[in-house]
Amino acid sequence: MQVISDTKLCIQDIVGRWPRRSHDQTIFDNSRIKARFEVNEFGNGLLLGDRGYGIKPYLITPLLNPVTDAEQLLNESQIRSRNVVERLFSVWKRRFPILSFGMRVSLERSKAIIVATAVLHNLAISEGEDVHPEQIKVILMAKGLYDITSGYEKEPADVALKPSWKLKAQLREWRTVQKYLREVMASI
Repeated sequence: MQVISDTKLCIQDIVGRWPRRSHDQTIFDNSRIKARFEVNEFGNGLLLGDRGYGIKPYLITPLLNPVTDAEQLLNESQIRSRNVVERLFSVWKRRFPILSFGMRVSLERSKAIIVATAVLHNLAISEGEDVHPEQIKVILMAKGLYDITSGYEKEPADVALKPSWKLKAQLREWRTVQKYLREVMASI
């Protein structure tokens, strides 16, 4: 899985079609985002990568053996900046615990679920939502929706809270997303 994030923790690009043991560089070399950088679509834009990637004019990786203070400072700065992606993974997994605890579905379905949660994660950020796992549970459990945090179908009686207008709006949005997810799953 290859994920590119911006500083706001929005997922800008995700590639999930490669087998688990594929090398980072192989995934990147065959990605659309690399092709877009190669034709200078992003101008002076830069990507920060770990040591699993080769250096390109638009891709900065840590120096292998920093000797000077400047080289060590460059490495420290690059690593600190790259920690945005680690924060993204932490927030994403908190928002969608299924990403942490595993899925009991086929590999193809799990890839679709991961991409779907990425879309929902970006939607939550764009709406300024700081969604906690318990809020997600309530949204998904309401009216019998699928609860991705435990993998069980839930009944409306499982919802202890009376839905607010905001929750009702989220449910309407979720139904639209759920319909889209069904279409994606059916196409796999």
